[in-house]
Amino acid sequence: MLEGECWRNQVFQTLAEAYTVTAEWIRFYNERRMHGSLQNWAPAVYYAQCQTGTAPPMHPVRC
Repeated sequence: MLEGECWRNQVFQTLAEAYTVTAEWIRFYNERRMHGSLQNWAPAVYYAQCQTGTAPPMHPVRC
């Protein structure tokens, strides 16, 4: 997933640039990207809902 969504068509000039782009993508993936296993909610939103007890129950996702 990282290769397909983050690195596709990227040419990095330095290792530091590659690290920065990768770190930003990982942060996006972990906090804002919609996840099917969370009923297409972003993890940060789902977590906030869990904290208040208003999140819908999760259902298993078939692989």
